[in-house]
Amino acid sequence: MSGQLDPIIAWLMQGDPSIRWQVKRDLLHLDEKVWKRDRHKIHQEGWGKALLDLRQEDGGWGGGIYSPKWISTHYTLMLLKRLGLSPGNRAACNSTRLLLRQGLYPDGGINFFGSLKHSETCVTGMILSLCAYFELHPAEFSSLADYLLDQQMEDGIASHSAVRRIVPCIPPSASWKDYGN
Repeated sequence: MSGQLDPIIAWLMQGDPSIRWQVKRDLLHLDEKVWKRDRHKIHQEGWGKALLDLRQEDGGWGGGIYSPKWISTHYTLMLLKRLGLSPGNRAACNSTRLLLRQGLYPDGGINFFGSLKHSETCVTGMILSLCAYFELHPAEFSSLADYLLDQQMEDGIASHSAVRRIVPCIPPSASWKDYGN
């Protein structure tokens, strides 16, 4: 970061660690050692710490698992992931397990909705992404991947448009076991 910074970059660098680390990585292309220092601070200061401090005793946020929208456990974990909270963060891992405990349905996917008699593919995909990001053991969430694979159409694309972005190139004959543990 030698020399004069662009005024917008300089302004971004004054912000939250969740912004700084991404600026250093994506805009300034600094060495990983440099931006990881800021990323590591997310649980200690700024927005990440503020969100972690709001975590309830039961491991959730906002009084619900999937709703109220934007402040529930699901959406708070999605935001923490986007901010770049360290994948091994114990609180986030335990809260992700809470999502699994509350939502795992007999068909192997996630169903937070009493009105549905089956799992919801989009929500299952989002929970799978949280499980993978926060580095839960694959045995804890492999049924989610299998459920999504079972939802694929013959052309290998999942039937729900959101899942199409998650598993577009996994062949229909694939199994979670094909991707290792």
